[in-house]
Amino acid sequence: MALALENSKETSEKESKSAALLNKYLSTAVKLTHGETIIGAHKAINDLVKRSGWDEIKREDVEAKRAEVKAELKNYSFKDKVSYFANIKADEHGRETYIKLGVLATAMSVAHGVSPEAGMAVGLAAAAYVGAKIAAKEYSTPETPKQLFSTADYADLKHTQMALRKLSRKLEKKEINDMIHAAMIKGVVYPMGR
Repeated sequence: MALALENSKETSEKESKSAALLNKYLSTAVKLTHGETIIGAHKAINDLVKRSGWDEIKREDVEAKRAEVKAELKNYSFKDKVSYFANIKADEHGRETYIKLGVLATAMSVAHGVSPEAGMAVGLAAAAYVGAKIAAKEYSTPETPKQLFSTADYADLKHTQMALRKLSRKLEKKEINDMIHAAMIKGVVYPMGR
């Protein structure tokens, strides 16, 4: 009986250490990505995942937290989702938009030189792109402070989801490499293609 109690105590200490590390990882991820665009968040989280110290987090804890975040994301409105995916920082991306429009205008003139139908197709694609950008900006801009906070919370949750997904992939790769290493030690697998 005492042995079972000691084992359960050791297990709970390991689980609490994993949970504490996971909470530290997530709080760091949210701090790094708060107010970032989707691309900026990807870059910040990729750098965070590459840091050492996250290997002691259990993959089961990560998957449980992913399910919890996924369920929480369902409570947000369509407007919050559009705001996130439209990258509400439209002023920052104005230059990118103009560069894309310039490329589309050049492509349209070249395509029109080849065939008038191709020029029209590229022109319609450019018009659709501009229309989508304008509609997304108009629809997704928060109008009240409550909507602004909701949009920011949704963005933080999406960045948390992204951070959990990347950590899960890293832990999965580590598990696979450990299994391959153990199999190589036993002589079952030989590293031919590695």
